[in-house]
Amino acid sequence: GADATDSDAAVVQVDNVAPVVTITSPPSGAAFAVNTPVTFNGSFTDVGTSDTHTAIWKFDGITVNGTVTEAGGSGFVTATYTFTTPGVYSVELIVTASRARIRQADTETTEPT
Repeated sequence: GADATDSDAAVVQVDNVAPVVTITSPPSGAAFAVNTPVTFNGSFTDVGTSDTHTAIWKFDGITVNGTVTEAGGSGFVTATYTFTTPGVYSVELIVTASRARIRQADTETTEPT
């Protein structure tokens, strides 16, 4: 007999999952003196282990570049910022993967006094 052949096709979508981001310090509600440098720390994990990452911190709309240290899809982000006006500030950490997936951690606050 003759050989029989059959085939089928399907379309699949493969997405790059956004990293999981956490602000690790200072804790929400921490208070600092005005004009004192405050160091902010965060961490992230990404299933895209070959991705590279960039990060920014936002303090009520003021943007500061984060310093990223990473390996194998996990990393840490730091930045130092000096608040010059007393108040309660919303702090946001935004991490972007090299394949354009973005994730953020937010609603952490600091209260310069």
